[in-house]
Amino acid sequence: MNFLNNNFLQKEVTRKEFLLLIGLFIITITGISGIIKSLNSISQTKTEQGFGSGPYGR
Repeated sequence: MNFLNNNFLQKEVTRKEFLLLIGLFIITITGISGIIKSLNSISQTKTEQGFGSGPYGR
């Protein structure tokens, strides 16, 4: 944590670099939440027909 405070927060950046960092942060946050949502939707799908869909063996 001390490394983060000393190097990252004290570094002077240009406006272009700042906007790039903010953009990457937003893309990262939305990307991670999208991956989590897609994993949740995959795990919640039910098999309605096909092999193994019958009441036997559940």
